[in-house]
Amino acid sequence: MADFAVPGTWTFDGSANANQSQYRVSGHTAMEPYVVQFSRKPLTSNNGVFSKPAVRVRIYRGYLDAAGKPMAQKCDADINISWPAGSDATKNKAVVTLIGTIFADVNLASDLIDDLDIPLQ
Repeated sequence: MADFAVPGTWTFDGSANANQSQYRVSGHTAMEPYVVQFSRKPLTSNNGVFSKPAVRVRIYRGYLDAAGKPMAQKCDADINISWPAGSDATKNKAVVTLIGTIFADVNLASDLIDDLDIPLQ
């Protein structure tokens, strides 16, 4: 099985453990952070009750104001995916693929950011 190919322009920032890793995206600086963070929650059992496995992908981007100082607020994207233990992996993968399809649409970025528009009938 192939693994996700981390883009060559990203830099691993050294903060990782078995359940989390973080990368600096091209353009990242101390004043304007730009990072992607991956985390996971593996399946666990507590007295025979299984947790839902989950993954999370977060993207943070900082900005400078007109005076060149870091803005207090950042842009952030947060995608969480969880599924019941024992569910159909093919159907769960279809959800991930659907996320990719939605975000690959060439008009989505402009609709969301420029127009603050969401799909309606």
